Amino acid sequence: MKINGVFCKKLTAVAVTISLFGLLDLSKVHAEVNNQNSLDKELSNESVQSEIKTSWIQDNTKDNKYQKFELKSQAESKTVPQDDIETKFIHNNGKPINTNVIEEPGNNHLYAVYQTELDGKLYEKYYFTDVDGNNVLSDEELSEMKKDALENTKEINNGSENFINHLERDNTSELSKSPSNSLSTMAVASQPKGGYYKTYSFKFYQPITHLQAGTYTSTVHLLRKSSSANVNGKTGSVWDIDSFNEYESKYFKINQLTTRNEVNYSAEKLVSYGPFDDAGYDVAVNLSGIVPSNPWSFSVGSVITNNVSSTANKYGRWIWTHTSDYMQNPFVTKPGVRVTNTSGSFAIKTSHSLHVSYGSTHGTGVITTTVPDR
Repeated sequence: MKINGVFCKKLTAVAVTISLFGLLDLSKVHAEVNNQNSLDKELSNESVQSEIKTSWIQDNTKDNKYQKFELKSQAESKTVPQDDIETKFIHNNGKPINTNVIEEPGNNHLYAVYQTELDGKLYEKYYFTDVDGNNVLSDEELSEMKKDALENTKEINNGSENFINHLERDNTSELSKSPSNSLSTMAVASQPKGGYYKTYSFKFYQPITHLQAGTYTSTVHLLRKSSSANVNGKTGSVWDIDSFNEYESKYFKINQLTTRNEVNYSAEKLVSYGPFDDAGYDVAVNLSGIVPSNPWSFSVGSVITNNVSSTANKYGRWIWTHTSDYMQNPFVTKPGVRVTNTSGSFAIKTSHSLHVSYGSTHGTGVITTTVPDR
């Protein structure tokens, strides 16, 4: 049987096209593999260990004084010398890591953990993303996390003070320094350094278009102001907790942000919180009581601050709302609470929810942060 010559030519053209696409896909795969290998080598050159883990389970038991974290995250234990803190980038090759770091996670999945020594204490950064589909990150997204860990390591190696200033964000970014974004610039009174820092990063996506809405990053700073205070006749600790919270829009802005810091444990008591209600622009915080006051301020532009905190129920809660437009980009808040603790480790639960311009609300879930204390 003879085959039409024109048909043969078309068939050959189709076969060539398919082969070319196959070669392009194969080339892309090789390029992504090479990129991952290159980043892994760079991390290794900076003495960052890459580890593959399928789960990251931390001990959230407040009364556990010594063994604070499983999976070799014991570096904050009183019995572990600071030399034992290793710099690591932990991931699961783009697949979600099973974790109990957040309760009620919704669509948020943990994909990586970066940990290192910062001023003799364990610093950790958690990378969450609410990717959909099969919940597997692209190589590009995993590379971004590795690059961030690499940049953090280099900055810390050049001096921890610079990195701490970056966490405290005297200025949010180069963008915020421009005249058009001057309202995003922090106006923070000098605060004592030290304490523990934990960073939680969340990437949110529009559920229909799958475009990235933005990234919400919260760095929790826990500073023990006293370990021998008189707390209702008992000897206890006084902790100041401030969190630098920043939403950076990529395709969608926000018009409302809610933050809650809760210490509803029997041995802990909420002493002070801030800010209070405010009509906008410079917002003041002044944590007071038992030990000297700790003041600072930050600017929210023309955004209303609604304080709905409760000392009796042991939580600080704030709602920031732009009634006629969307928040400036990036949008920054820095609330704080002062808490006493008379027994066991110190623990705090934080949560955030953001209302985005396409009408959806994204939440972080409830984050538990625990550090050694008494």
